[in-house]
Amino acid sequence: MANYVFLIVMLILFYPYLSYAQKMDELFKVISPEENAEIIAKKPEIKVEFAETVKSETIVVLFDGTDVTQLIKFTEKGFEFKPFMVVPPGTHNLSITAKNKEGMQIEKTVTFTTKHSETFDEAWSNNNATIIYQGVLKKPESLGSLPDSKIEGNLTSDTKIKNQTWEFTFNTNLRYFDQNEPLTPPQKKGLDIVNWILKGTYTKDLLKAKVSIGDIQITETPYTLSGLSRKGGLFNVEYDIFQLNAFTVKSEAVYGSRGGIGIETSSNDHIMGLSAGLKLFDKKMELKTVYITGGEPSTGFGIVGTGGNKQGDVLGFLLTSNFFENKLNTDFELDFSRYDPDSSDEFNKSSDKAYRAKIYGMIDKYNYEAMYEYIGRDYQVVGNTIQKDRQGLSFKGGANWDWHSLNLSFSRYNDNVRNDELFPRTYNTQISADYSFNKIPELPMGLNYQKSIQKSTKEPEGSSKVNTETDTISGRINYVKNKLNIGFTTAYSIMNDKTEANNDTTSVTYTLTPTYNDVNYSVSTSFSLNQSKVKLTGVRTDTYTTNLDLKTKFFDQRASFDVAGTYTITKTNDGSVNTRNLNGTIQLAYDLAKIVKDYAKPVVALKATYSKITDKINPSSDKDEFVLYFVFTTNIPFSF
Repeated sequence: MANYVFLIVMLILFYPYLSYAQKMDELFKVISPEENAEIIAKKPEIKVEFAETVKSETIVVLFDGTDVTQLIKFTEKGFEFKPFMVVPPGTHNLSITAKNKEGMQIEKTVTFTTKHSETFDEAWSNNNATIIYQGVLKKPESLGSLPDSKIEGNLTSDTKIKNQTWEFTFNTNLRYFDQNEPLTPPQKKGLDIVNWILKGTYTKDLLKAKVSIGDIQITETPYTLSGLSRKGGLFNVEYDIFQLNAFTVKSEAVYGSRGGIGIETSSNDHIMGLSAGLKLFDKKMELKTVYITGGEPSTGFGIVGTGGNKQGDVLGFLLTSNFFENKLNTDFELDFSRYDPDSSDEFNKSSDKAYRAKIYGMIDKYNYEAMYEYIGRDYQVVGNTIQKDRQGLSFKGGANWDWHSLNLSFSRYNDNVRNDELFPRTYNTQISADYSFNKIPELPMGLNYQKSIQKSTKEPEGSSKVNTETDTISGRINYVKNKLNIGFTTAYSIMNDKTEANNDTTSVTYTLTPTYNDVNYSVSTSFSLNQSKVKLTGVRTDTYTTNLDLKTKFFDQRASFDVAGTYTITKTNDGSVNTRNLNGTIQLAYDLAKIVKDYAKPVVALKATYSKITDKINPSSDKDEFVLYFVFTTNIPFSF
């Protein structure tokens, strides 16, 4: 009996709340989209109607967690909203809260799913157009070649079409540029395609095939090709544990739309390659073989040289493994090259090799790395500017504890790997230790020590001997409190020249870097003093450097005022140098977005640059230049 009485009392007490919850859906309706609906739309339209009067200033609309209240459009019965950019396909969440005339909060949440089309899961194009105009209002006669006006327009476009197995993407950047003065080659006036790339991917079960055409990047191994960006084509296929790559690219780094798409098989001005990979032991070990051949002209954009074309090929092998969850990783590479730096002379290709062995890993709080590498004197690959004629080893280790961190490194390398009697062999040894202490969050600090040893041996007659040791110790400390960050660093360095030249030098540097960041303004400054002294002559050079970067926003963040500049004083104690150098930029800008009331973001600005050089020893080098610009920029994003 008591239980029934308790139940009746609870129903009486909570009935008003239960009744209100039941009527919540009747207070306002989401006309579209409906709950759990699947709709075909790139920019789904949101329509909401209220059954009773609500306070418009209390309405808050969240779309996928983003506040879009400022973008809604009020109607007679409620509001509407349509995203101006394409939303990704999948599940979306719409959350609405408001208060009625009695002050009671009402809320509604709707979940729905979108597809871009009946055929494709995704089909969209996101674009962004920018225009920058700069006109000179005032300039000195000494800057007669400075353009009086120039305009630049860029259109970046990212397009994607995708279904369950196929995916196509196209990315490009169109540029229009013009000014009243000639341009430095390879730039040109007018419309140009700065870069573009078309990718097609097919994925099904264990098979993945991908084709890339346009401005692509080739990465095989560090000693063959790594990060080579050129125009051409790349084909990649993966099936379970197998992988195959094939590519052909133009060897010259062409600018803009010049040179076509780069897919050719000419060995004179193209680089072609093929690689195959095999993953074993549950993909914890990978074997890879690479073959690359081709040539490049002796001169061109990104290529400097004389004589005939360069020709070469390389065969490489790579073995990597990770058996113990990153505790022990191995990386072994062996490559054989044939290279002719000038195909027009009577000499044939020179053969050489390169190899490296590397182990590295991380165990709890500790990390380590050890490597030995050898790069032959004549080892060279078309498209790779690797430093040749070099061998040595390096070690790295570190630890990260709760309040401390320590990193150590050691390396020793030498050139003249063939021990050629016509050249000396120079050894370079580098030792470093870095310690950080972070127990006090507001006061992080650290110490660093570096030692560099450079020593030559077996110098032939007439060759200068090298034997120097450089020790550098530095310290750093920061004070961090809310928006304030004040840093101080100091470093002392001494170079001991053990040769007959006895060219010993010392250097000490002090740097103070106060910064303050707020919503409407930020200021970043630095003050440094560097004193270097040559022991033999007793000449000391003092360099004082001051930097300022000030950014402010006002008028409800519609206007901004920015100042950036550097002031440097350099002088010696013997009076041979005494210069002062000032460079600064000031800009006052106003954002017209709220006036235009569109998706465009136009900004007008006045920008001034000032440069002054005062040389008290050689006054003929003095310079005093002031330039005033009018600048207009706009940014227009659109999608479909």
